[in-house]
Formats: sequence, structure tokens, C-alpha cells
Amino acid sequence: MRVRGSDLDITVDLALLNARVPSPWAAVRAQVLLGSEQFVEKMRPILEGKAEFKDIPRAQRLAHRPDLKRLFPARVQADKRRRDEAIRTARLEYGYSLAAIARHADAPYSTVSKIVKGER
Repeated sequence: MRVRGSDLDITVDLALLNARVPSPWAAVRAQVLLGSEQFVEKMRPILEGKAEFKDIPRAQRLAHRPDLKRLFPARVQADKRRRDEAIRTARLEYGYSLAAIARHADAPYSTVSKIVKGER
């Protein structure tokens, strides 16, 4: 027998509500930004100077950087010179890891490393 207003009823009601409403947490970017793409673009200049603070988690410090998809559109990946420049930019300006760049650029890790070092 259930008593309306009990903790169990409240829990069941919340569970049903959560099943119908998508969680906003899936849309959070870089652990700090929740909003449209236009909002994220508007926040980039404000967040750019924060990359120097080491006591802020890395994902939050680098929230201003563009996605790798934006740095490596199809036309850039098709042109070796432009791809190499995008690899250097992703690493040196935006702090992406060599592994993340290699995965996105569909290039071997060692090749990405050589490009960043200027050996290639």
C-alpha cells in the first residue's frame, strides 16, 4: 500500500520525469560551457586568457579552443601542406595532445610528432 506524498512516490515521480526529459549534462562543453554554439563562440575570447592558470583543470582552461573538427575540415585534410599546418596549430596554439591530433587527422602518432617538431 502506498501513501501519497511518501518518499517512494516522490522518487517514482522524479524517475518518470527524468525518463522523459533529456539531461542537459550531455550538452556541457569543456566542463564549463552549457549553451548554443553561438554562446560558446561568444565566450571564447573571454576564456582565452585563462589557459595560464595551472590550478584550473586542463579541460576548463582550454575551453576556448576550437574543436578538432573545425581545425581539420575535409579541404584541409586533402592538402598535405595545410594539414601539416593545422597539426602544428592544434598542438602549439591550442594544446591538443599528439594522440588526439593523430586520431582526428587519421595519421600515425610518429608522423604527427615529426610534423610538430618540424622534421617533416
